[in-house]
Amino acid sequence: MEKYFCNLTLLLLALLFLNSCENQTALNLKPGKELYYQNKIDETIASFTKILKKNPNDVETLTWLAQSYLRKGEKNKAEEYSQKVLKLDNENALANLIYGKSILPHYTDPNPENSDLSWTHYLKAIECDSTNPNIWIEIWGESIRRQNIDYWHTSLKKLYETKFLTNAALEYGRWMLRTLPLNSVLLTNGDMDTYPTQALQEVESFRKDVTIVERGLLDLSWSLKFLRDFGNVPLPYSDEEIDAFSEISDDSGNQITVADQILADWIQKVKSREFTRPLVFAPSVAEDFYEKYKDYINYSGSYFLVNSKPVNQFLNMDNIEESLIGISNSDFSGPWISEKDLSPIRTIYTKNIVKNISYSGIIYSKELIKNGQTNKALSTLTWLEEFEKTTELGPSFNEEISRLLNICTN
Repeated sequence: MEKYFCNLTLLLLALLFLNSCENQTALNLKPGKELYYQNKIDETIASFTKILKKNPNDVETLTWLAQSYLRKGEKNKAEEYSQKVLKLDNENALANLIYGKSILPHYTDPNPENSDLSWTHYLKAIECDSTNPNIWIEIWGESIRRQNIDYWHTSLKKLYETKFLTNAALEYGRWMLRTLPLNSVLLTNGDMDTYPTQALQEVESFRKDVTIVERGLLDLSWSLKFLRDFGNVPLPYSDEEIDAFSEISDDSGNQITVADQILADWIQKVKSREFTRPLVFAPSVAEDFYEKYKDYINYSGSYFLVNSKPVNQFLNMDNIEESLIGISNSDFSGPWISEKDLSPIRTIYTKNIVKNISYSGIIYSKELIKNGQTNKALSTLTWLEEFEKTTELGPSFNEEISRLLNICTN
């Protein structure tokens, strides 16, 4: 019995020691992680490197250092440190993810060997931890590259199920999709107006009539093939013709990207009514992408619509009003980014996307005042003032709202 208690005591002491070590590691890593999520990557790397001098084989520190180098764009360093982790712990999901990303940068046309190796490590990462949404983001992109529709569907479900997409982000996706014309082709402009909308279609079957196209993917041959074959997007080109697309110069020497060429073709087809689906832009799409076609575009609050003829009125007031009806302040009160998200850029900037809703309210109110409908404008502005207070971003149009309220009440 005495021997039993002695062994039990030793075991408890060992567990206490391990727990103490884990707590100390977490404490040591905290300053570096805080710097990372502020996107101060050089300072982050210095912080983690200092820790490694005392404990060069600490797996968590090595992993975070690899992730930091990946964030900085130093792929070779990211590959080096993620390989060190995998030698110590082959089942490390994040290290497998980082290694896969380091040998296959985003938005490239890689050689098949790198693509296959990267895919193998992504699948290994899922095997190790299927609850890490950062892995499923890469699977989403790679499934497009590899024309793997099954994994593409699965990745969207997982981004939803793992809570990578917060309630605010999903509600914004609903706001974007809710009032779109039937069978629209919606061009988005980045992660957080693309993932939520596509996930809503996948999981909730919400507005599945809409095809969502991330604008940047129009520049890539493998993405164009995916959109043609699985997205029901008007791309009447053979594989050979798609592979032949490249950036060109106009008569003034300006560079015209493949995406610009695709858009020009679509706009022309809209004008000739050969483009049989409504073509719309998300509010976050940069104006310079479609500036030359502005005479054919009107604004509907949650989207911009391309018309076959020049428009007389830029603002579609009925559609803007429809987009604002039914917005619940509480839907946008929570965080816009999951704590699991490894992107400091999304962490810092995504909450700003709510400005698109506020902007639609401002534009709508200005037009109401212009048309002498001050009571309706007053009601909208009063709501908007309260709406902005509830968001993670907080008030961003305070001065403009106050100015317009003064006009309404004087």
